[in-house]
Order: sequence, then structure tokens, then C-alpha cells
Amino acid sequence: ALDLGAEAHKAVRGIAAFLVDHNAGRDEATFLSFLGRLAAVNAGPALMAVRAGALIVPTAMIRMEEGSYVQHFGEPLDTMRLEGSREDRVRAAAL
Repeated sequence: ALDLGAEAHKAVRGIAAFLVDHNAGRDEATFLSFLGRLAAVNAGPALMAVRAGALIVPTAMIRMEEGSYVQHFGEPLDTMRLEGSREDRVRAAAL
């Protein structure tokens, strides 16, 4: 289970989940390094997280050989602690 701490639990008013895929359309993309290659990323979910001051919890589901899935959670990113311009913070959140 993911433990965000008591203070984070008090601050949570709701949860929004976004499936973010790479190779967004070039006209709406932010270009970031992904697995060593430049990828077009839709920055919309990152922009919303920065504007809301939300925690971002990266997660991935890995398909196992027998067909089951294992879900992995990364370290939460507190967008309120990001520094720089809004564009800098959105790029950092989109990574």
C-alpha cells in the first residue's frame, strides 16, 4: 500500500487519475527524454497538477509472462515544492 503520510491524507479532497501516453500530437506536445529518446508528451495532466498543487503518484502496470499484472508505484511528486516558472514546473511534473 502507498503511504503518503498523515498530512497528505488530511489535504486530499479527491483523486483524479490520468492515463498519460507518449507520442501526443506535435501541436500539443512537450518534448521530453523518454527511455533515451525524444518523445512528444501531452502536458495537460501535468499543467492541471501544477495549477492544483496536487501530488503526482507515478504508477505502471507490468504484464507478467503468465498474463497477470503487477502494479508499481513511484515516489510521489509534490508539485507545490517545484521551483521555477510555471513552464519549468509543468515540464518537471510531466517527466
